[in-house]
Amino acid sequence: MLDINKSKSISCCCSHYVKKNYYKINLKNLPLTESYSKKFNKNYFKADQVFNYCDKCKHGFLGNIVDPKTLYNNIYYFRTSKSATSSAGSDFFINFLNSNLKNKKKISLDIGCNDFYVLNKLKKTNIKIGIDPIQRNFIKKNFFSYNGKYEDIDLSNFNKRIDLVVCRHTLEHIVDLEFFFKKLNKDTSQECEFFFEFPSLDLLIENYRFDQIFHQHVHYFSLQSIKKCLEKYGFELNNFKYNQHHWGALLVNFSKKKKKKTKKTKNLILIKKKIKQSNKNLNIVEIKSRYNVFVKNMRNLKDMLEKIEKNKLSFYGASQMLPVILYHLKFNINLVKSIVDDDKTKKNLTYNNIDLKIDYLRSHAKISDMSFLVTAPDNATSITKKLLKLRPKKIFNLVRGI
Repeated sequence: MLDINKSKSISCCCSHYVKKNYYKINLKNLPLTESYSKKFNKNYFKADQVFNYCDKCKHGFLGNIVDPKTLYNNIYYFRTSKSATSSAGSDFFINFLNSNLKNKKKISLDIGCNDFYVLNKLKKTNIKIGIDPIQRNFIKKNFFSYNGKYEDIDLSNFNKRIDLVVCRHTLEHIVDLEFFFKKLNKDTSQECEFFFEFPSLDLLIENYRFDQIFHQHVHYFSLQSIKKCLEKYGFELNNFKYNQHHWGALLVNFSKKKKKKTKKTKNLILIKKKIKQSNKNLNIVEIKSRYNVFVKNMRNLKDMLEKIEKNKLSFYGASQMLPVILYHLKFNINLVKSIVDDDKTKKNLTYNNIDLKIDYLRSHAKISDMSFLVTAPDNATSITKKLLKLRPKKIFNLVRGI
């Protein structure tokens, strides 16, 4: 059954549909990501998806909304502190926060706090609040934890005294941005500072990473579209920074709009200049061209892999995005021996939608006649270095040649 919610719809930041300003990528029968399981299910969920791009506000968004119960009813293994890549990304975020934070804070809120990695590192704050569906409800000294989505949590008992909000890799999942930002405005003090991080549409296009379009991410913000979105709901962008090494992320610092107009700072001038530069890649002609290169690259990679002898190829990296990677690759997985991953807790697991077992590479394994496709693109450098020392027959990378 296709759990597509037809009653809900989202739009671009300018909310102004003009056909000539739009570009669409149709993704028929797109599988779910993050679908680890104990056994393969050949009838597991797939649904038609559409990626929409608005050239007026430079924003991307999905055309179909999947029921959240379907999207997030999977085994969720990811914990920030247990992932070296995500920990490094979190530390990058914290450095950005500390370099832009103006004053010591009374109450800090982390929306999508995961395992409290960022909250635990915040020093300039008295009371901490964490909200996440994977957490449980508890209060311990000056630490408040809430189970659920931010939109469903009543924070009125804090009397609009929340003066720092951090939010990493959550905004892109929010369907109703208007409700989210209005609640954010209502829950926080006038002097509140906001630090958000999310995947960058600018970098997605620049790096030809169309495999990063999937059901869970309903919004794809560029620097221009987040600025427009914030202004629409009563906020103003103060600063930004890109992290090329963690999903191609965009970090932004913003605040509530001041009643009195302030002079343009160096940061605001830089933002305007950066937006102008990014617009060179963010246009319909360029996006269409880069998507075609991505498709061609996947086709060429598939042709090379199919020349390898059966069971002499393994995937290295049981990434959460593997189902979507294989969707674009269109490769016959019956030719593959296994999926290798350094996380031993995933041993003997599979995916709901990939009929391959996950294993780890034993230190005594002889792999001189084996070939590997690195299937965790964001960890490709470290995995490739490890494989080079083991000297397999061949190593293939998803983004090589782009």
